[in-house]
Amino acid sequence: MEKTGKVFIPLVIVAGLLLIVSFFLWNCCSYPIVIDLPVDEFPKGDVTKLFQDSNFFVWPEVFDLKLEENTRVGIVAVITNDAYDGENHEFVINVYAADTPEDVKNNHVNDWLSFRRASKEVEIAEQQQREIKILVPKEAKKGNYFFEIIACWNVNGSSVVSETCTENSSNLWNKPLDFILTIE
Repeated sequence: MEKTGKVFIPLVIVAGLLLIVSFFLWNCCSYPIVIDLPVDEFPKGDVTKLFQDSNFFVWPEVFDLKLEENTRVGIVAVITNDAYDGENHEFVINVYAADTPEDVKNNHVNDWLSFRRASKEVEIAEQQQREIKILVPKEAKKGNYFFEIIACWNVNGSSVVSETCTENSSNLWNKPLDFILTIE
């Protein structure tokens, strides 16, 4: 009995310390709530049939968020290469805050965005998804946030860069799209 007590007491102390440390780490660090819609809820099956009239679309187009913690919202932009020349092409997207609630700077909101800025080849008649993550801090002001999503392509072998892909680009792929995030 005496040997069991000598082993049991240190195990209880170690377990207690681990519990205290894990509780401290869990409460001190602000882990985001993750809402990655494209992974779980993106329309299944042949997406081309769902969006037949478009070679560039965003899903979802609107999202309402009840913000309590830092939250990551995921959306997806889909590019279909139906280029008139029948060739494979490099594509990029660019995303930025176009309009925000009063007293909120667009540049500050742009810091919430994460997406692949490098170009990537899309074969002719193929579709490619680009994930866009928006990390919304719990301090974000309530209201409507309008984001513009733009796609550009390397028409005539030109280079294509995300930072210069704007609504006025000569190599614009379709028209710019909007995503509206409403924070309640």
